Amino acid sequence: LEEAQKKHSQLIIKACDLESEDDRESLFKWIQTEHPDLNVLVNNAGIQHWANLDDADFMKKTRQEISINIEAPLHLGHLFLKLSEPKIIMNVTSGLSYVPFA
Repeated sequence: LEEAQKKHSQLIIKACDLESEDDRESLFKWIQTEHPDLNVLVNNAGIQHWANLDDADFMKKTRQEISINIEAPLHLGHLFLKLSEPKIIMNVTSGLSYVPFA
């Protein structure tokens, strides 16, 4: 992102751990304060772990996938609907939920 910012000086970078509800809310508060005219949200983060049901950390990995792939886009959409009109929410996915790693 920093390389892209060097080429595009108006690009704004803000780090956010999408797994963290607190970070998502902090991001939204930052947007409300710094960019209240924002009217487009693109949800484009996603992860998928290689895991077997008998892995010791299976549930940890599963919770992380659910938090980032499902909970975060829903939560951010809910928050960002509070901003100005018009609103566009674009969800970009890989389709791995339909054809997961086996």
